[in-house]
Amino acid sequence: MVSSGELSLCFDARILAEYEAVLGSLPDPDDKPFLEVAIAAHAEFLVTGNRIHFPSDRCQNVTVLSPGEFLAFYKNTVTAPVLSL
Repeated sequence: MVSSGELSLCFDARILAEYEAVLGSLPDPDDKPFLEVAIAAHAEFLVTGNRIHFPSDRCQNVTVLSPGEFLAFYKNTVTAPVLSL
């Protein structure tokens, strides 16, 4: 909608400064959208092969796990459904 001209984005340097103060910088700026979505969605986990790119002090309440760590967590916390015959 923005690219078609239906909407215009309006913001100034104060909004960008506040945004940067909240999220800070990440070692790889290309990873920022993933963290933004996880925080906005109130996700419990962000699963990535690049854990080092997400310092814990920048992740607010999102726990960053490798795929293997997430699978181990999932296997230990989710019980298999009981089939009744």
